[in-house]
Amino acid sequence: MMVKNELREKFKVKRSELTVSQRKAMDQRICENLFKSTAFQNASAVFCFVGTDEEINTYPIFEKAWALKKRTAAPVMTGKGLMEFRELTDFNALKQNKFKIFEPVEGKVMIPDENSVIIVPGLAFGENMTRIGYGGGYYDRYFFEKPDALTVGICYDFQIVPYLQREEHDIILKLIISEK
Repeated sequence: MMVKNELREKFKVKRSELTVSQRKAMDQRICENLFKSTAFQNASAVFCFVGTDEEINTYPIFEKAWALKKRTAAPVMTGKGLMEFRELTDFNALKQNKFKIFEPVEGKVMIPDENSVIIVPGLAFGENMTRIGYGGGYYDRYFFEKPDALTVGICYDFQIVPYLQREEHDIILKLIISEK
């Protein structure tokens, strides 16, 4: 079985091989599938990462949430392996951090509740509702004390594998959505 770092590298390479037009079409279908989900439809607040050029474009997720009058929040790194979510009401409030990830520089801290959906990134996702992120443990630490949070992984279908070994600190997703 491949170890996490080997899987990370494998899926980074596969993702980088997508053409711009493939990525755009797949991103659109992922967003459409998310919007059809009861998790998104029933949420009053949407917590979502701001996708980098290599990740799924999440801007339409924020735009759809705003159009539906849902509150939105994006993660901000606050220390090594630590993050919080801050309210995001406008893309102009985003600034790049040292890792070239866009974060809201202003906005009050938001904490997910039972009416929130949390959309998480990853490099690989298991059908057993596990994920492999980028190795910093930010999401695992954040959700360790929030095991009932409605966490949704969004990814390209090729990032889904039958099984990923779960470690004690790894979060369990409630739903995985791809373009399929």
